[in-house]
Amino acid sequence: MNKSIHEIVRENIDTDNIDNLRLLSRQGWTSDIFTRENLEYAAVKGSVETTRMMANSYYPTMTHDAKVDAMFAASKAHQVGTVKELNKAGVSYSYAIGSVSDHENDRGFVQAIVDTGYHPTAEDLNFFQVAGKQMAIEAITKRDKADQALYKEAFLSLVTSDAAGSDLKPVSTMLSAAAQGTAAHIDYHVGQGEKVNHDYILQPLNVALWHGNNETAQALIKHGATVEPAYIQVAEKYCKPVVEALKTALKDQFEQQPIQQSYTPKKPVRTVKKSKGMSM
Repeated sequence: MNKSIHEIVRENIDTDNIDNLRLLSRQGWTSDIFTRENLEYAAVKGSVETTRMMANSYYPTMTHDAKVDAMFAASKAHQVGTVKELNKAGVSYSYAIGSVSDHENDRGFVQAIVDTGYHPTAEDLNFFQVAGKQMAIEAITKRDKADQALYKEAFLSLVTSDAAGSDLKPVSTMLSAAAQGTAAHIDYHVGQGEKVNHDYILQPLNVALWHGNNETAQALIKHGATVEPAYIQVAEKYCKPVVEALKTALKDQFEQQPIQQSYTPKKPVRTVKKSKGMSM
């Protein structure tokens, strides 16, 4: 009995055989392969290669909504591999966490998503709180605290090490003040002529944010510390009271940047010498 094209496609999705699927596509069966149902089927089956191929294609049925539906289905099936591929194709991990319950059998899946390095936005966290996704909130909080502890340990080791290097030693007092001091310490160091922006990779403001030191972070912003967009994400995790001040400072920095005007050099005016006529 001959198999239908639907059965053949599904068999190749089951075995994650994208070479055969591409061959079928070249033979004219593209519309039978790139369907929303097949994307979801591949995601639930854990067929990573097929999910990647379909989710990253430009075929009109592979819309964002189709990928979101596949993310929901794959998450309920705890298929971490295909969930990662759908995330790479533009679907937020928040859909993955939002699609599972807070049951114990979901813990491993939720932890696997957090372990990808997923950093939820403020909107994501608000959704998790409203939806009662306590398991995800706990896993994210635990991960972030561990990251912060590692940063503090590495920072302390660096600024106190004899091998820190001559380029770091002149700025170590400001860095230490940013980490563990107060606004008065920052004011004092600035008064002594120390800079709030360093040429070294470690910046006092970023150090203050990672240490959750709202007071020194505010003081550094007041003294003109440069704000990088990535600082806002750090502050949302470790130093929430300073988030709005960072956003305001970043906006002010952007507005103060000189407008780049394109310069087109003037073309030299060509002059033609008039030849003197011969006198008769």
